[in-house]
Amino acid sequence: MARFSKTMMETRNRRHFMKRLVFLSQYEFLKREFDYLESIGRIAPHQSRELIECYEVKEIDSKQKAPIKLNFVQILLIIGAILIGLGILSFVASNWQGLHEFEKFSVLLLGLISAYAGAWLFEEKWPWLSKVLYYIGVFSYGGEIFFIGQMFHLGGEAGNALLAWALGTLPLAFYLKDKILYIFGFSLLYLGIEVKFFLDESPSYLLLLLLPILFAAGHFLMNRNKILLYTNFFLLYQFIEAKYMFSSGGASYVMVMVIPLLFALWYYFLKKNIYVLIANFVLLYQFIEMKFAIGIVEGTEGEFPIVLTVLIPLLFIVGHKWMNKSIPLFAANFVLTLQWIILTMMYLDIGVLGYYLSLLFVIGIVISHIQHPDYRALMRTFGLAIQFSTGIILTFPYVWNDLVTDIPIWLIYGILYSVYILYLVYRQYLMGVIMFSVLILRFYVDISLVFMNKSIAFFIGGLLLIILGFWIEKTRRGEKKNEKL
Repeated sequence: MARFSKTMMETRNRRHFMKRLVFLSQYEFLKREFDYLESIGRIAPHQSRELIECYEVKEIDSKQKAPIKLNFVQILLIIGAILIGLGILSFVASNWQGLHEFEKFSVLLLGLISAYAGAWLFEEKWPWLSKVLYYIGVFSYGGEIFFIGQMFHLGGEAGNALLAWALGTLPLAFYLKDKILYIFGFSLLYLGIEVKFFLDESPSYLLLLLLPILFAAGHFLMNRNKILLYTNFFLLYQFIEAKYMFSSGGASYVMVMVIPLLFALWYYFLKKNIYVLIANFVLLYQFIEMKFAIGIVEGTEGEFPIVLTVLIPLLFIVGHKWMNKSIPLFAANFVLTLQWIILTMMYLDIGVLGYYLSLLFVIGIVISHIQHPDYRALMRTFGLAIQFSTGIILTFPYVWNDLVTDIPIWLIYGILYSVYILYLVYRQYLMGVIMFSVLILRFYVDISLVFMNKSIAFFIGGLLLIILGFWIEKTRRGEKKNEKL
């Protein structure tokens, strides 16, 4: 009974033991290494045979080409093929003085046929030479296309030429299953589409017939390739923008129907794809910017931003409730809010630049110290950026040129802002030190340009920068409150 159990256990172990499949070159390398380790006594005698029996040479189907690994010589061959191809294209592009048109055409055609014929003949015996010849043939094919365009004076048809080149390259890429040709062929295809459809102000609707084919090719022929998927979506959004968003007249309001359709497409078919959702929101905010923010500035003067007044609260609710407190959406909505404030001030016919900047400065100060708990870090960053940029600009006199007064408001702003920054420095906040350093440099530049020789001004300015740099670094290392306001 014990012997029967032992036999069953050995049978089960053999059944579960599977040899690791390796290529012949890997098998021979392992065999040499195991023999060497046995010869120097690192493993027991005859153990090399036991170890090599754990591996089995993978059989390669005659119909399936074995994967070819790149080595230094093969890389040189590929580079050489590319250089030869570029030489052919350069030859086509230049003016050939010594040959007639038929002779030029014949040379290129002969080179094309020779390259493809040689590549096919050497495919089994010398695969890398075959691949190099295929590459040369692809470049010869492209040169032939552009030369035919020159012969028949087909100027302005570069898009068609690129598409024809791509259609001649991609079948070869699928036949060889060659990654380089895949990349080159699809690059030609999308470049040709860009040149043919998007150089005009309004792209043709033919692109809408082509896009489903491109999506199907990426899904079925290229095994759901994500790069092609995103490229196709990029073409779709580019078509929508060029056709509707940037067009004049009522055509732009087609976007009111298109954008909900894109969100529905994402919700029902591509809900796991975050990039499509991001693209939809980018398109939405771009449309809002073009029509209800920038459009008001470029349109009728004094128009109240009524659409933004309604949209902004809705967008905040969508970002907070439905998009799980999205930080990017909150940032976009905050920027829209600032634009709404500026547009409202324009509607009220406020003509002094200093007033606009002063209101933004106050907003920056407030949100630097008071933030919503769900967006604390972002609001603090926005607050520091707004108050610092506007605070520095408000210390320049030209900001107040439209205000008729003898009071140096810019100087008062500079003094008050310096007091606030010195308070931050006193509390040992790093941002306070940085802001105070910039403020010192700002006033130093004004004074030095008026009262100092340039050489002395540059020398003192350099010393000042070094001292401020040491001060900032010392504060950074020894700060106690980690920049918390």
